[in-house]
Amino acid sequence: NNLTEINHGIIRWDNIATVYIENDNSERSLIIVPRNYELILNNISPIKRLVLIYILSRDYKKSIVSISERKISVPLEDVIRHIKIYLSIINHNLG
Repeated sequence: NNLTEINHGIIRWDNIATVYIENDNSERSLIIVPRNYELILNNISPIKRLVLIYILSRDYKKSIVSISERKISVPLEDVIRHIKIYLSIINHNLG
């Protein structure tokens, strides 16, 4: 499976630039930053597209995907480690 589903549509694994953990008001979240926002914006509904364009234009967070730690059943550090391993394999195969 080369796609990961997100609440704003679908993001391809090879479109993930970086992932990190953000602490915001005592809640930790997994943040996924895409390489190319247009690839995501072109594949979502017009309403979601407008909302995301507004958020990005306000420089609210330089990410589209934010997943609360409460929604993930494993530690965020483990999720990030696995994503980074997978991304390094993809980047190696593309390079």
